[in-house]
Amino acid sequence: MPQLASLKALAQDVVALQKQYLGAGDSGSAEHLTQAGLMLASGLRSGDADKFVIKQLVGNAIEAIMLRQLDPNGSYDFLGGKSPQDRLAELKEQKVSLDGLRKAIQDTLPNMTEAELLNYTERQRLYGEWEAMRWLQQRGANSAPERPQ
Repeated sequence: MPQLASLKALAQDVVALQKQYLGAGDSGSAEHLTQAGLMLASGLRSGDADKFVIKQLVGNAIEAIMLRQLDPNGSYDFLGGKSPQDRLAELKEQKVSLDGLRKAIQDTLPNMTEAELLNYTERQRLYGEWEAMRWLQQRGANSAPERPQ
């Protein structure tokens, strides 16, 4: 998905523009650009896009790029009461969680039967990669195959 790399590059261009606004003393415009970048990140992580882990990761990366430009302990209405530092910590926790899910897949997939593998791919289609990987991680712990709901 080459367009995802372009979106991340766009976020970096927005950061350069933010710095120009801040250098000129226009913090309001810089905040508006941050909000636009956060909306882009959110759009990548919602709707049908949320079924693909790569879009989640790029959305998180764009959000992190935008948040790093803010005062880490500042208060911003558009962050719902969280500081940029708090939100960056949440994004980091999500990455750690994803790494655990990836390990579950690496450890479990090679040992799956054809029926279990079909069940897993059907879960990906219905619920998205995140949920299918969570199911697979739980399945590895429980060793009891389930059917998609």
